[in-house]
Order: sequence, then structure tokens, then C-alpha cells
Amino acid sequence: MKNPESGSAGPGGLTRLRAAVRDSWDELSASERTVAQYLASAPAEQLMFASAQELGAASGTSNASVVRALQRLGYAGLPALKRELAADFTSALAPEVRLQQRIAHVGRTWRASGTTSSTRRRNASTSAGGSPAPTR
Repeated sequence: MKNPESGSAGPGGLTRLRAAVRDSWDELSASERTVAQYLASAPAEQLMFASAQELGAASGTSNASVVRALQRLGYAGLPALKRELAADFTSALAPEVRLQQRIAHVGRTWRASGTTSSTRRRNASTSAGGSPAPTR
């Protein structure tokens, strides 16, 4: 798999990702193998919406390891993998389902960050030069 962005007919994005992992396994470093194993086992929807930092944390590596692993697997980077996965995903799911999944992912990420509406108000007030807004 030398050109995962080719758009030619063939196996889906996740199938090609798994084939690339299998074909390149012996050439990957230990951290690249960890990333590759995670990528090959994760659902396509999760990979499409995650950042390199999120994938690094999920695989127990770093965002740099994610990018290096993808490059070793023949991708230009994470956006290239996402485009390939999205091509299969968008043809399989209705737009409203994709939107619901994206909203759910953003909601999980937002809740995990610990951000609340009172924290946002306090931060906005402080960054505007005022004193922190009282919390209720």
C-alpha cells in the first residue's frame, strides 16, 4: 500500500490500514507497533474524529509517535488516514447519523476536559481584564 490517498477502487480504508500494519509490522519500532496495533483495532468512527494527541493518549504513546507510525504505514499523516476512512464512512451512513456521532464525540471530549459553563464564564471574564465572575 504505497498510496492510500489514491481514491482507486479497492478495499475500504480500515481494511487497507490493517493490511498496511500487517505488511509493515517488521519495519516498525516498538512505539510505532503500539500505535499500529491500536489503530488496527479501533473503530473507524473513533479514528476519524480523534486528534493525534487523543490517539497517542489512547495508545499509551505520543502524538508524534502516531504521526510517525502513520507515515511509516504509507500515509502522509493523520488527515490522510481520516480522508480515506471518511470516504467509506460517508457513503455508508446518512448525514444526520454522522452529525449525531460527531456531536457525541465532541461532548465526550468536552466532558473529559472538565470544562463547565461557570469555568468558561470565569475564564472569559478574567481574560477580558475583569475580575472572575461569581459562581452560582
